[in-house]
This record gives sequence, structure tokens and C-alpha cells, in this order.
Amino acid sequence: MHLLLALLFTFPIIAATRVGGMGMTVILPDGWRVVTPEEVPTPKSFNRVVVLSPDTNQLRTMIQISRLPSAPDMKRPMPEIMRSIGIRSDLQPRERTIANTPAIEIDRTVNSIPLRQFLIVRGETAYIITAGRNTETDAVIDDLLDSIEFMKSVRIEAGGISMELPDGWRQIERDEAQARATKVQDQTPPGSKGETPETSDLLIMMRNTAETRISPSIRATFDTHPPNRGNASSREIAQNVAAATARAAHGRCDDVHETKIAGRDGAEWRMHYAVTETTGQTTEMFAHYAIVARKSGYYTIAFVGPAMDTRDAKVFEDVLKSVTIAEPSPPSQ
Repeated sequence: MHLLLALLFTFPIIAATRVGGMGMTVILPDGWRVVTPEEVPTPKSFNRVVVLSPDTNQLRTMIQISRLPSAPDMKRPMPEIMRSIGIRSDLQPRERTIANTPAIEIDRTVNSIPLRQFLIVRGETAYIITAGRNTETDAVIDDLLDSIEFMKSVRIEAGGISMELPDGWRQIERDEAQARATKVQDQTPPGSKGETPETSDLLIMMRNTAETRISPSIRATFDTHPPNRGNASSREIAQNVAAATARAAHGRCDDVHETKIAGRDGAEWRMHYAVTETTGQTTEMFAHYAIVARKSGYYTIAFVGPAMDTRDAKVFEDVLKSVTIAEPSPPSQ
């Protein structure tokens, strides 16, 4: 008996390793590893949750989990659901429940690789799990699906600043943001003061909309202080930036006022302006800016979207409330 008790203390139960992100985690199967984005990139239209492999580097034995911000309406007929996510309805989708959430399972073949694919829908967000149909993945996929846990919120962070990613939105990289901006003539990017080398894009997120529409976006940047302006307050910086941005966009700014952001002294203002799309159509725009000064520079957190999308403007207010800023200092340039 004493020996058994001693073994219990000598060999404690090892907790399972949970991996993932973007609102979902799973238990890492024994003998499997997390594949890096450099090894297997995730398509730009998705946010990566995690990619797993039994250490073979073969696509056919990987399990890939991605986050899709534009979730299909699961109350619609199945053929419509399949069309909305680009999957042929003749693939015989099967409705099921995964992690107490509505889901679809299909079998398909891509580039001669047989796959099992699962679509899980939560609110305005969907998760797509793609697994090769083979001995290695078949042995772990059911346990992996059973291990799914959803996070209460999705946080993204970079350069000392963190914020929640709203339901139905996705994080994007700067090159995609620039590519989308080419569809608009004379549009001033959020937080833009002329895009100097001292400006660092930290976080960019957007809500997917139809290709013919301007997608609302939120961007967090960090700028170093101009010469001899290192002691400027958030309000002083905001007044200068607001004036410069309004001139560049030919817009109308509301008064700058002080506020609290992440428990720090900040300043914010709103701007109304118009952009001309490459189609020749003019769209009324709304922007909401917030600035937080630091010793070496200042953060700008900005929302830009069509003025008619008032719900998105409200979402930004919630994002601002979720912001945290790390101590002791922001990123160096």
C-alpha cells in the first residue's frame, strides 16, 4: 500500500497539452506536433487556429484548423449552406453536433488526397477542420473533435498592445490591407499621417463583406514622437493628427476630447469624409480614432468603415474597451 502511494506521488498525472488559438483549442494527440506557418501557410481568407502533424511533413496526414469570420446561416437549406462556403452540395454533407455546436461533415478529394472536413458554426464565426483520410488521422480525429473547447473571447496582440477580435471579424496582414485599399481612390488609411518609416502597423482586422463593398476595418499602429515632441500629451498629439488627417481626407472632424484607454490617459475624435471607389461610386465614410501617448511614441487605434454601417462603429467602441497595453514600454522601431 505504501508503495502504491509512493508511486502516485513519484509519477503524477501529466496534464494534456492544449494547442490552438483564435477562439478554439484542442488536445494535442500523442506523438503529434504543431506545424509552423512557415512550413504550411494558412490561406489569407482564414485565420489560423492550429495545424497538426504526426511529424511526417506530409499534407495527407495533417489536421488543419482555420477560423472563417463569415459563418453560414445554419438555418438555411443545406444546398444554400454548402454554396455559401464554396463546397458542392453533391458531396453528401452530413449534419452533426461537435462540442455542443451545429456542424457539417463531408468527404471530399483535393489534388488526389482524400479528406474529411468539418464545419462548426458559432455566431458569426465558423471553424473548418480538414483532416486527411488515412490511418494516422483516422486514429486521432474523433478524440480531437471531442477535446474541442471554445474560448470566451479571441484576443490578438503585437508590439505591446492587445485587443479582442470581434465575432465575424478576422485579423489580416498589411499586404492584404494595402491590396484592398487599391479598390478605392483617395482613401486615407486609418491612422495615416503620410506613412513614414516611423509608423509601425501592429494589428489590423476587418469584417468580411461583399467584394463590391468597402469592408470596415480596425487598425492599431505605433509611431515614434517627432523631434522635440517627446513630452506631448495624448490630447496634443491627437489634435495634430486629427488636423492632418482631416486635411488629407478632406473630412470633417469632431472635437478631440480626453478619454481613458486601457486605464491610461488618451484622446479620441471622430471624422466624416467621402471616398471615391474605382467604379466611380462615392461612399460616405466614418472614422473613429483614439491615441495613447507613451514615452517613446504613441499608439493610434482607428476604425474606418462606411457611415451607413452603424453596427460596426459600435463594435469598435467595444474593441476600445478591451484594449490592454503592456508595461513598461511600447515596441522599439
